[in-house]
Amino acid sequence: MSEKEKILAKFNIKDYRNELELILDSKDFDEEAQSFILNIFYKLDNFYKDYVMVKKECESKNKFIEEYINIIKLKCNKISILSPKECTKDIKYKIDKGKGEIKCFPSEITLLHALYELNEEEESNDKYGLKEFVNVCINHVLIRGSTINNIEPIRDFNGWSWNYEIVRSQDIVYNLIFQNMLSLFGYNFVSRNINNPNIVETLKNEINNERFNESAYEFLKCLFEICVYIYNNYSKENHERCLKYKKGLIKKVELLKNRKEYINKKSVNNASIIKKIQKIDIVLNDVNLTEKVFRKNLKAGKIKCHTVSDFIDIIEKQRVQLLKKIDDNNKLLSPKEYIKNYEEYKDSLSLYSLITERSNKVNIQNKLIKLQKTFLKCEKYKIQKEDNKKNLYNLTSELRYYSNVPFNKNKNIMSQEKIMSEYEDVTKYLIYKSIENKVIDLGFRTKELNYNILKYIFKTKIIKLDNLAIKTKFINDNQIQVEYYDVKMLENKENFEIPPDEDIVGKKERKIKVFKIGG
Repeated sequence: MSEKEKILAKFNIKDYRNELELILDSKDFDEEAQSFILNIFYKLDNFYKDYVMVKKECESKNKFIEEYINIIKLKCNKISILSPKECTKDIKYKIDKGKGEIKCFPSEITLLHALYELNEEEESNDKYGLKEFVNVCINHVLIRGSTINNIEPIRDFNGWSWNYEIVRSQDIVYNLIFQNMLSLFGYNFVSRNINNPNIVETLKNEINNERFNESAYEFLKCLFEICVYIYNNYSKENHERCLKYKKGLIKKVELLKNRKEYINKKSVNNASIIKKIQKIDIVLNDVNLTEKVFRKNLKAGKIKCHTVSDFIDIIEKQRVQLLKKIDDNNKLLSPKEYIKNYEEYKDSLSLYSLITERSNKVNIQNKLIKLQKTFLKCEKYKIQKEDNKKNLYNLTSELRYYSNVPFNKNKNIMSQEKIMSEYEDVTKYLIYKSIENKVIDLGFRTKELNYNILKYIFKTKIIKLDNLAIKTKFINDNQIQVEYYDVKMLENKENFEIPPDEDIVGKKERKIKVFKIGG
């Protein structure tokens, strides 16, 4: 969120509660459902400030509440709370988008999830060409990631603490990728491009600026591949769609391998198109024939127009489209375009390499690890380019948030061993740069001791990170005890070895604020 939006949000006063109550009076909602909706609103109104403080890349409070109210107002007509007998372990809610109806387990979080899923735009699958089908897969991930992200203020923030409460493994994956995107591209860009039919090209264009380096291209390649596999794993129907597109790509690549055969097919296609154009020209050049063809097509129900003039417009447009097809074919026959086309189809096919007819599921854990490694490279580049003190603090907040994002049911990012090397490389670099730029100053000289003490920054769940303070006590010449405080409240205590080359003058007990600047 921009500074301008933050300032405007403070002055955009509106009586949302009264508006919401009027909407509820006009809806067919259970009394318990109405209570849940109002309680969600109350929590958003009171806890959202904590969410913004921790998250950084998120919607302004007023816009978020407006969207929540608009979903209820425009998309939802009926909410029924299920009885305990109707609830099952696997199904917490059911939605009917056509009727705008929700049947829901008695839970605020479940109801909020159902409301945002009701608001999800429909995916389109069949209008895409072979190379473009990955757009569908990326949007599938972004749409569901956005829903999981939207329930975060209620799910993970309760007014005094912050804890991730995502339960389903599938949701954890969608959320992780969505948070990667938010961190790299920003909330405004991501929210603006959810369900963008040209999301692949949009992302490629976005990384062609000074904010990114080569690591971003590597990230996108990993992102495209993993989104295909996640889409494939979602359902049997999705798997069949992926197989269909993969088979089409294989045929295309095989055809392009034989340039002579490819040229012959394009030439035959051109000849067929020229014949169609000639038939249209014959009709257009003879008024009587035009009238005759029009009557014949009208009687057969092949056209919807009712005048000869409209019919002429239609076939003239068809002629223009056929001429364009010939032009496109001729371009594809040029050596440069032929090679480019061949390479693009091969690249597209590589995204489907693990999809087979033998199984409708692909194990994505290694792909997910690779995606996080490339993401961390991108994050390091962001830090390298930054020298502004406040921005360095905000980058620390963002990396702290990312560190606590769940990787699976048992581990968050910072405890995932397979990315530990890349993770520590980024956190060390950020801490050292923050010390160098006087964002942090503990008064110790060695990098080793500074990092060992300060890496707790990425573990703490303090809402206001710049409240973090530490108290140091020297146990002996070789060991120091560090207590971590949220202002005055003790949160953690650890002992550290003092490196031999750490020259400490005066070993008095002291308490200092970690950050010299806040966000």
